Amino acid sequence: MIKVRDIRTKVFKVTQAEMAGIAGVQQPTISRWESSTSRVPAVALAKIREEAKARGLRWDDRWAFGGAVQTGAKQRQPRKKNRVRP
Repeated sequence: MIKVRDIRTKVFKVTQAEMAGIAGVQQPTISRWESSTSRVPAVALAKIREEAKARGLRWDDRWAFGGAVQTGAKQRQPRKKNRVRP
């Protein structure tokens, strides 16, 4: 799952207050989502997705369930953890 901050800053390019309006929540809720102190409900993700599509912004449903936001030519992938084998 990608971070809400990435969706807000790289896809929508809006402030927390503007994202709150899109998701139908208050700005402090966006802050909690971005700091991972609370989870984003499916209803809010659906609103965010629909607004992205309405604005003609790039959207991939896998972002809500795993993956990375692609910006420009490079794609940001999650880091793999190095396993220490006995």
